[in-house]
Amino acid sequence: ASDVYKRQVSVYLECNGDVKRAAGKVGKHENTVRFRIGQAKNLLNLDDYEFIEKVSIALKARDIFGQQMGTN
Repeated sequence: ASDVYKRQVSVYLECNGDVKRAAGKVGKHENTVRFRIGQAKNLLNLDDYEFIEKVSIALKARDIFGQQMGTN
């Protein structure tokens, strides 16, 4: 289940918070994506702006540093 959330959050952020576009890319109903993003925001206790800003940075850092850390 966590991979589903990671994928949908990543796509949602790639789409700059456009739920309709993100839903189309992941092949889910808009309400499903909206619900999962809402759950992630609540879990992290972040508002819309903070979620987009902080989670985008965290995912980029994971992509950059996660690969480097895995090779050591």
